[in-house]
Amino acid sequence: MEAGLTGSPARALEFRQADPTEHAAIARLLAHAFANDPAIGWMVRTDEREAATAAFFAKVLSDEGFAFGEVTIDRALTACAVWLPAARPAHEATAEERAAEAAWVLGVAGPERLQRFIDFLRIEAAIHPAGRNFRHLNFLGVLPEHQGQGIGTRLLAHGLARLDRERMAGYVETVNPRNARWYERFGFRLERTVAVGEDGPTIHCLWREPERPA
Repeated sequence: MEAGLTGSPARALEFRQADPTEHAAIARLLAHAFANDPAIGWMVRTDEREAATAAFFAKVLSDEGFAFGEVTIDRALTACAVWLPAARPAHEATAEERAAEAAWVLGVAGPERLQRFIDFLRIEAAIHPAGRNFRHLNFLGVLPEHQGQGIGTRLLAHGLARLDRERMAGYVETVNPRNARWYERFGFRLERTVAVGEDGPTIHCLWREPERPA
């Protein structure tokens, strides 16, 4: 998924790999970037939404981004991309970890959105490509006040350049049809769409084969 992607270049940018000590700041960045995201709006609790959204991203970063993926940011900390490998390392959760996971889900979704949250994660896991080697762009977001400046474009291009050098495919999901078309400008192709529930968002699944450097 992504937020705040379109725009034209306006200033020089440098990207780097984030440090785990920046975890809380990056979670807040993503929470602000995805404040108006249709999936977040559908499955995250309506009260205390900003804090709940930050808690959602904080766990994604700790359990996935920093644990076995890559978290790329610009030096001004206005944008972030979270890339994950095709599959996470095998891990059998303990009883304590399962209890903590359940508490996190309830805290993020609240009682009124709990089933929506569970359904979204279940469907997202089910449609994840199996038996294919790729990197998954899990999230890409830009702070609202910095959107429209081409930062998301350059952050995506930064990641795709590496995939091309490594001859690696890319995969991304978005619930925004406009952003699906935007990804197609960078070589992604829509593979399928999956509706989440009767009134939930539609997930657009896009795949990109590596391109040969010019």
